[in-house]
Formats: sequence, structure tokens, C-alpha cells
Amino acid sequence: MLKFFLYLLIPIFLVSCKDHDMKGSVKIDFTLSWSTKSYTAGNLNAHIDDTTYRFDSIHSSNFINISSIQYFISDISLVSASGSTLMLDDNGVHYIDLSVPSTLSWTSLREMPAGVYDSVVFFFGLTSGVSGYFTDPPESNMFWPEQLGGGYHFMKIDGRWKNKSSDTVFNTFGLHFKAEDGIRLSFPQRVFMTEMGVVNLQINMALDKWFNVPPTWDFNQMGGAIMQNSTAQEVLKDRVKYIFSVVKK
Repeated sequence: MLKFFLYLLIPIFLVSCKDHDMKGSVKIDFTLSWSTKSYTAGNLNAHIDDTTYRFDSIHSSNFINISSIQYFISDISLVSASGSTLMLDDNGVHYIDLSVPSTLSWTSLREMPAGVYDSVVFFFGLTSGVSGYFTDPPESNMFWPEQLGGGYHFMKIDGRWKNKSSDTVFNTFGLHFKAEDGIRLSFPQRVFMTEMGVVNLQINMALDKWFNVPPTWDFNQMGGAIMQNSTAQEVLKDRVKYIFSVVKK
């Protein structure tokens, strides 16, 4: 009789183990590139402090120096061939800040079922109506003024600009961007999730494309403060689809 019950229990045990083992996780590194130069978590800050690469010319002949980069990405998900979407984290929001190295990599909290996924999707920014969500800095410092609609910045890129490399007059700028809702981006990327495996992905921001995708950004026309400049906001919104890329490491 005991032997009979053991035979009954073995399949249940195997199914339980199979369900437990057939899980994996995803680790994401957030990187930055400028044209052909690529920067990872280990040298992003070095790029900003490197005086030999301090000022980057953009196609409008402006020269810029980036001092800080902050942005939100939401609802990072894997999409299967059948079209089902599996979000990597219940929280859904990740904050990236050049000055906070711990934000430049992220590992999913949710265990992912083993299988084949065909694409990676995420939202640049936050969903509409999000206000008062963050109570502590640095995320809370991304608030968008209530008199301008409330919520949070999707992105802040701050720095200085000048017209020629020989100029001694520097102007401050803030590419502070927010749309009504997060902007959905989808990237074809075959992901094989194995039992207890870790998939390493890299989400890169092509920083130069904020400025160099036509029409070329010219601070003489756009100005340095663009939060209430609807034309500048629309230009940035149109460029989002060119900015990010996803690769499997």
C-alpha cells in the first residue's frame, strides 16, 4: 500500500519541481551612446567628466556639454510568438539616473516561464494621471509642476551649450520632456528563457539622436528651457522612436 501511494506522489512531485525549475530571470543594463561611442554603467560618469570629450558638436553647429541624464522606463515586458505579454515586474517603473550607478542595471523580480519570446516592449515615460507616486528623491525630483499639468518628467537632460567651440559664453539648457502618456516602443529580439537561466539584455539610449535626427536641434531657435515650448515637446516626442535599441548580451 505504501509503495502504491509513493507511485501516486512521484508524478505530483515531478510536476511541482518542473513548475519551479522552469523559471528564469532577466537582467537589464541601461547604456548610453553618442554616435559611434558607447558607454556602459562603468564609464558613463567618466564620459561626462572627460575633458577631451566634454563638448560634442551637433549638426546645427551648437556645441553641448551634458551634465545630467534622468529618465523613466515603464512596463518592460517580453512578448511571446502568440502575442501574450509578460511584464518583468509588478511595479512596472524603473528610474535611470546617470549620477546613481545603482539605477543603471536592473534585475526582474518576477520569475519568467521558460520558453521563446519574440520581442521586448516597454514604455518611455509614465502612464497618464500619475501624480504623487514618488515620495522620496531622486525620483520625486522628477515632478512636473501642477500648474503645467502635474505628473512627472519622462526625461531630464541638463547641460550647457554654445555656438562655436571657440566661444567663451555658455548657456544652460534643460531638455525636460513629458507627453500625455507613456510612449510604447517594441523591439524584435528573440529571447530564449531557460530553466533557472538569466537573460542579459541591454537597453541603449542613443543620446546624439535627440539632437541630430532631422530637423536638427538648434538651441538658438528652441531655447534652453522648453517645458512650456509645445513645438520643442512635439519634436522630442517624434524622436523617441529613434532613440532606444535593445540587444541581448
